[in-house]
Amino acid sequence: MAGIYNCICGVIFLVPTSPTTVVPLHQRSDIECLPDVISVYLPKSLLPEERNITWREDACDVTFNGTHYVTTISLSECGTTVSIDNTTVTFTNELVVHKMSTDNAARDADDVIIFGSSYETVIPVHCVYPRFNNVSSAYIPVKQNIRFFEKRFGELDISMDQFDSEAFARPLSLDGAPRKVPLDEDLYIRVGLSNRPSEVRVRADQCIATASSNPADRNWRQLIDEGCAVNGVRLLSNDSDGDVRFALKAFDFRHNASGFVFLHCQVSVCGVADDSCRMGCLTRSRRAVNGGKSSHLVSTGPFYVEREQEAHKQIVTMPTVFATVCLLIAMVAVVVAIVGWTRRHHGNQKM
Repeated sequence: MAGIYNCICGVIFLVPTSPTTVVPLHQRSDIECLPDVISVYLPKSLLPEERNITWREDACDVTFNGTHYVTTISLSECGTTVSIDNTTVTFTNELVVHKMSTDNAARDADDVIIFGSSYETVIPVHCVYPRFNNVSSAYIPVKQNIRFFEKRFGELDISMDQFDSEAFARPLSLDGAPRKVPLDEDLYIRVGLSNRPSEVRVRADQCIATASSNPADRNWRQLIDEGCAVNGVRLLSNDSDGDVRFALKAFDFRHNASGFVFLHCQVSVCGVADDSCRMGCLTRSRRAVNGGKSSHLVSTGPFYVEREQEAHKQIVTMPTVFATVCLLIAMVAVVVAIVGWTRRHHGNQKM
């Protein structure tokens, strides 16, 4: 991904798994919030004895190189969740320090106390990307689907796809050049699970459009806010679908040099009977209930919006070229006629 985020790197710190008094550990800042990845470097001094450390998803482990615990993950994997608001985009995960079989019920004063759970401590990791600066990006198609583990429902695949009609018959392929869309043409978007279990549904908590593949780009427009469609977006799915379908008019951002537009949705997964998972403009109480769900970021794009002047240029170009060619032919015909008349006139004079 081109461009650099204006990033507030998240401070990582240890949070005990029990309110029992423990010796507090100093806050750390051994973390890098990069444009599309999170990198963490934990010094050995933080955990004197070698430990088994993973991210929120156990399959994403951390490597120990002798001096540091080192790991790098993308913003959409290993159980990383997202929160989108008017000023920032925040990605959150946690490193889990698993208890070793040889651990006792208590440790020395400088170490972490074990509380009998399957892990001894959790290290929250936060990367906050503020919307202070514009972020330029070359044409790079964003990832079309993500895989994550939800404790209640197991491993899930969620995708965000574009369609060419309200029938949502077949997703459009975005492997080639950016899709060219005339200004104000309808775009049809579906967010849903692949091979969706019957007891699971998805909810789009927030959806935005940006001028680059960076979801924290300052050039952005709200499409769905807390499940409620805004700015002319039309919700097309119902409670029985289990996915989210919506339509919007193609638009362009002012001062957008590239003309590209990307879409991003903050999506949560819940049971079909969960009333707070329904789309629509909810009451404040229902919004509060939904606020505790973990949400994942899924994106699609880009599409290229034809500006009005480009469309006008296409309409005018062919008649203009045709007229120019006709004029040239006419001029050539006149010249030929004059030359022919001159030759005939000189011929008559010699006779």
